[in-house]
Amino acid sequence: MSLAGSESLADGRVIRWTFGSAANGNMSTSAPEDGLDDRRQRQQPGPWLWLRQVHGADVVDCTGASFCTADIASVVGTSADGSVTDRQGLVLAVQTADCCPVLLWSDEGIIGAVHAGWRGLV
Repeated sequence: MSLAGSESLADGRVIRWTFGSAANGNMSTSAPEDGLDDRRQRQQPGPWLWLRQVHGADVVDCTGASFCTADIASVVGTSADGSVTDRQGLVLAVQTADCCPVLLWSDEGIIGAVHAGWRGLV
């Protein structure tokens, strides 16, 4: 099961978001690679940026003219609990169990995805 939607920005660009569940298949970063990319692409097409979530305060910054799609491989799996980008088409992924997924965006087209534990929410 998925919950999906979109938000239109002032300049006409659209932010798409999806919250998935176990029914979408195992998306765990420790899952066997077999079929993982297919499951991800069915959930949300595009290059995925996932994190090694550590219940900390670090955020991966993928913004600015110097960041391009080829740079994703250099930040995938980084130990952090949030990511932010201004790149269209980049999928920011966080996983939760008893924590909260938080989606942030601005009218300037900067989006962020955060894995927030109870301490972070407080």
